[in-house]
Amino acid sequence: MDKKFAFSMRLFMLCAFILICAVSYSQTFEKLYHTSLDDHSSDAVQLSNGNFVIVINRGDFFTQFSDFILLIIEPDGNIADSIIYSGSENYNYYGLSQLHNYNDSIITGFRVCADEQLNSFLNIIKFDEEFNVLLDTIVGYEIPELYLFYDLFTIDYKLIVTATETVTNEVFLYEYELVNDKLNFHSIIDTGGFINQWPMIIADIPDKNAFHLYLFDVYKTIYEINKTDFSIDTTYNYYPYNFQPRKAISSFNDSTYFVAGRESDLSNPDVRFIPSYFEISQNGNIIDYHIYDLQNDTSSYFVSDCFVRTENRIYFALTYNYTSNPPFTIIPEQRWIWLMCLYPNGTLDWQRFYKGEVNYMPYKLLPTSDGGLLIVSNKYDWNDPVPYQRDVHILKVDSTGWYQGLTTGLPEQTKENQILVYPNPASDYVHFAFGYYSNLQIAIYSSQGQQVFTGQFAKKATIDISLLPAGIYTYTINNDNGFFERGKIIKQ
Repeated sequence: MDKKFAFSMRLFMLCAFILICAVSYSQTFEKLYHTSLDDHSSDAVQLSNGNFVIVINRGDFFTQFSDFILLIIEPDGNIADSIIYSGSENYNYYGLSQLHNYNDSIITGFRVCADEQLNSFLNIIKFDEEFNVLLDTIVGYEIPELYLFYDLFTIDYKLIVTATETVTNEVFLYEYELVNDKLNFHSIIDTGGFINQWPMIIADIPDKNAFHLYLFDVYKTIYEINKTDFSIDTTYNYYPYNFQPRKAISSFNDSTYFVAGRESDLSNPDVRFIPSYFEISQNGNIIDYHIYDLQNDTSSYFVSDCFVRTENRIYFALTYNYTSNPPFTIIPEQRWIWLMCLYPNGTLDWQRFYKGEVNYMPYKLLPTSDGGLLIVSNKYDWNDPVPYQRDVHILKVDSTGWYQGLTTGLPEQTKENQILVYPNPASDYVHFAFGYYSNLQIAIYSSQGQQVFTGQFAKKATIDISLLPAGIYTYTINNDNGFFERGKIIKQ
């Protein structure tokens, strides 16, 4: 009896181990969508069957997009299907900016369009999982130069879009009911003509039957808007003065939410953007503020859909590092995708730097059903002949930030490296970017184990290796808190 019980327990533990491995396994891949058109992507969703739908706009990034592609990618990275979708010739389209899972079988998207008189409208489109078009409608009112800012897919299946009319700077709110395809239009704020009062984000507060609308103005205003009659119940304020809110998401409890944005460092002529976020209560009380500054001569850029939360982590995806202001993706300079994984209290769990051989800017960070992340970025390679320079780059990473093909140490491959080391191979100088780590000690050793360099650095390091003989060197990085990393440098 005991032997049978022991055998049964061993069999149970083996099955449980296999099940845990199967559940925790995360497929990874890297894809590049490369055509002769100007390709740009800003959103993606995952379907109930595990497939990813990625929207790719094609055309001139700064004027219009002639059409867009919906691309279906299977969990292993294989492209399963695609559809090219245009629109009415009577409108100028600015690209499909948002996708939403309406339910398990319907995807909704919207894009801004304008008629010949420059009146701005919304184009609402619904697809099923086979890409059959269920709805294509243009809604709105004849308002010239209407700037549309932020959308919110609320729990009662409503698409909320804030807008500002640029003549009087009056703030409007579009409420599109996805169930019965009905548009409601609300004029909610008369700014008195002040051009610097722009609506930036809107947060859903279901417990209070309200929205929180954030203005980017001198007062850092938050309007609490009643969902029933769209009146302003009360106002709050946020800080600091140079913070631009870009995204609101739920927090780890029901009484607060997170607001992420960019701080502007105005202390020198070259404006820097610094990623940051705060936790705020439903009554407008800021509980905690986190800023992820680097050094005063480096910059990182945050696009709104690159701040997300899972069950027990927060993720930031950023562009690192740029010298132009604003940091358009057509600047010929090396830029990396910088991914931070944060604990619920905002402290760093781990970070990764991806790519960087040319210009990359992440636009969408999507937590996936297998515990990983999908990173959709736009790539600009100025070395390619025109018009093959701007493409869509897609990474699927696991819960540690690793993906198959990632090489973080030369010549060996490792999952653990979190410090950016470039160029590698190098001939004169090698740079170490610490990201959100600080006060690290770097040591470099020859292939014979002789230490050829050591030094302590605050946020980054540039080391002259020009006098070292050609060969393979080992570096170590550590600090007093137990951080340790090892990698290889090839000296040419």
